[in-house]
Amino acid sequence: MKRIKTEKPGVFYRLGERIGGSGNEKIYYVMFKKDGKLHEEKVGRQYADQIIPAKAALLRSDLIEGRRLPKRESVAKQKKEDFEANRQNVTL
Repeated sequence: MKRIKTEKPGVFYRLGERIGGSGNEKIYYVMFKKDGKLHEEKVGRQYADQIIPAKAALLRSDLIEGRRLPKRESVAKQKKEDFEANRQNVTL
């Protein structure tokens, strides 16, 4: 799929099949650097998640400033918390 730029820096979209309807919808992605590495992350769909380029740019700024964790890190953190909770339940 081809990347299509938006007017917001670091935000682009790709066209994909619309969920729950006919036709296509835009799937927004952001690019940002963290620890010297370039990251690309999906932030949402046009209709399903009500994402527009301005909202995607806000999410990108949250990722850059550390107010929001990248998806890979948040999933790892959630798995660790679930593991610790299950471990405590087993020892009781």
